[in-house]
Amino acid sequence: MVAPKSRKFFYILSCYFLLANTSCSFKNNIKKNDIKVDNSVGECFQIEPIKKFVHNNLVLLDTKLDIIKSTGYCGCKSALLSYSVTDSNSIDVNYPKSLSIFSSLLTGKYSFVLARNFTLNKNTAYVLHIQCSSPE
Repeated sequence: MVAPKSRKFFYILSCYFLLANTSCSFKNNIKKNDIKVDNSVGECFQIEPIKKFVHNNLVLLDTKLDIIKSTGYCGCKSALLSYSVTDSNSIDVNYPKSLSIFSSLLTGKYSFVLARNFTLNKNTAYVLHIQCSSPE
């Protein structure tokens, strides 16, 4: 049996490691206003940010997607859209934190990956850039 003083010590120590871990849900909530959406196809495709959060050390953004009209009306040659994520403080968009494509036919809830390492990016404000993707 562990003595009461040492039990308290181990309890405090375990709480410290739990708080230091990035998987604690209350510590991983990120302010929603730390994200800006730069949607170049906004006339055709609407993206509404709902909640930013961390899961498995990934910074994710839950959004609500709605189709307004075909992306062809916005100059896209396919139904694919691409997104990139940059720091809001960075003027260099050539080095995105995340880059991917998705279908403009998606509606409802969708999660964008904003960054792949929460510990390196926890104090970062993001810009989500949405644009037409080439059909290649």
